[in-house]
Amino acid sequence: MPDNLGELKSVPLREVWEKEDQHFTPWLAENIGVLGDAIGMTLEVEAQEKMVGTFRADILCQDDDGEKVLVENQVEKSNHKHLGQIITYAAGLRAKTIVWIAREFADEHRAALDWLNANTGDDLRFFALEVQLWRIGDSQPAPKFNVVVRPNDWSKNVRASEGGGLSDVRSRYFRYWSAFLDSHGEQISLGERKAQAKSRHIFPVGRRGVRINSGIRNEGKSLQVQFRMVKKDAGELYQSLVAQKSAIERELAGITLHWEAPTPDKQRAYISTSKEADIADESDWKNQHKWFADMVLKFNSVFSKRV
Repeated sequence: MPDNLGELKSVPLREVWEKEDQHFTPWLAENIGVLGDAIGMTLEVEAQEKMVGTFRADILCQDDDGEKVLVENQVEKSNHKHLGQIITYAAGLRAKTIVWIAREFADEHRAALDWLNANTGDDLRFFALEVQLWRIGDSQPAPKFNVVVRPNDWSKNVRASEGGGLSDVRSRYFRYWSAFLDSHGEQISLGERKAQAKSRHIFPVGRRGVRINSGIRNEGKSLQVQFRMVKKDAGELYQSLVAQKSAIERELAGITLHWEAPTPDKQRAYISTSKEADIADESDWKNQHKWFADMVLKFNSVFSKRV
């Protein structure tokens, strides 16, 4: 066995983040991608210390669909006060995803979040994450998020679909992506492997804040595959791709691309292609799914090596 291995040591949270509001919350907002990676979402910070009546929510984010994500954190063990806060803030902000972070979670609080995931609507999701700090020898402390409660989206979607809990549109989305994964899930080995009752399916490409979206647009009348950049340096990355535009369009010969640069108020950039189709025509799903699979694989081949 090698004799030069370091010793992994736990670091008290207060040693790095003495105060939650002054130290941990600003650090988390600045490094929101670390949290996003832990729960499998792309997050964009909308506000810190967001007012909810006379109270303040720690961090308010948006996900890829523009839905609100509430993040409430503490560097101590979970308590009833924060359980009440996440419910109060989520209701006031109309958040769809609620993320509670603590040093350690009591069994009763895990059970409460599990109960909420099992008994709320299909569009609400509750996460609990324990945050830790570790160092090897004299190295800088490194954070680690452990997910201890997560929503079971698949079972929610199946239960709602079978029991009529989803709207007709969302039920169709769920069946559409289920059929897509059944026919092309092995061919496309990247991305979410469970169907969601949403208008899009996501494929990560190996870099935080960058992904390929396959989406249903225009009330189900068109399909779109999109290379999406949602991060602080989206503009810089977008410009690097613009500089390679001729080569990219050569590699994607025959595919019409739409290039959308970020704006000062929204640091998001997109390169996309689309196709007219009607998802209400289930007899055409096989052709639509093949188009999605072909485009996603081509986009992944062309863009992933460049990012």
